[in-house]
Amino acid sequence: SSCKAFIDRFIKNVSSENIKYGVTANTIQLGYFDGGMTYRIPDEYLGAIKESIGLKRFGKIEELVSTIDYFVNNEYVTGVNLKIDGNL
Repeated sequence: SSCKAFIDRFIKNVSSENIKYGVTANTIQLGYFDGGMTYRIPDEYLGAIKESIGLKRFGKIEELVSTIDYFVNNEYVTGVNLKIDGNL
């Protein structure tokens, strides 16, 4: 919890210091996505994890890519910590 708070504040400071140079800084807090290390979770836990997510599914990689694309293509958004987790 304190690490997340540090990163959130750090990104706000980095954003404030560097926006005058046209540099934006944002973070994304990820939930479970259908890819990567999620494939290493034993099958007996997958159902319980999905049930704990509001949408009852893992995020799609395309959803993550569109979020990153939004940050990259919108310089007015800076200093933001966006949580994408399906209401975990």
